[in-house]
Amino acid sequence: MGCLRLAVLRQLSKRPLSGYSIMQAITDESGWKPSPGSIYPLLASLVGENLATVRSQGRRRIYALTKEGTDTLQELLGQNRARLDRLASQLRICSPPLADKDRLAVIERLSKGDAPFGWLTRDLLELRRLAFAVTTKDIREGERREIRKAIALLLDALRRAS
Repeated sequence: MGCLRLAVLRQLSKRPLSGYSIMQAITDESGWKPSPGSIYPLLASLVGENLATVRSQGRRRIYALTKEGTDTLQELLGQNRARLDRLASQLRICSPPLADKDRLAVIERLSKGDAPFGWLTRDLLELRRLAFAVTTKDIREGERREIRKAIALLLDALRRAS
């Protein structure tokens, strides 16, 4: 079962939502914007599998999780937890040191289907994209100093917040 299925079930576990509201909630939480062409067929499938119900509210269709949907979500989260435990053990070996409490907090949020970086996700993805793009360019010394200053400001703000 895919990430979108898990994300949709998770949003519906919070409260009944329209398809558009589900897309917005996923985007707000993760920075990833699913398309209507992927959301609406998935919602139809969830209704067909009796994992969700649908009712009309004016022009909108409101989806809600069924008991079977809740059970399926819990099963997916359990599978997700097992995968994340394996990933965590690999990260301990091959990634820079991360305080155990911080690593465990990130793994715990992931295992619940949360986006551990929440509102930062979109910006972190863009930062990563731009950092890789910059490495392929011949950057002038003045631009390098400007980038280093910006990174220093970001690091200072993150240190104060943590």
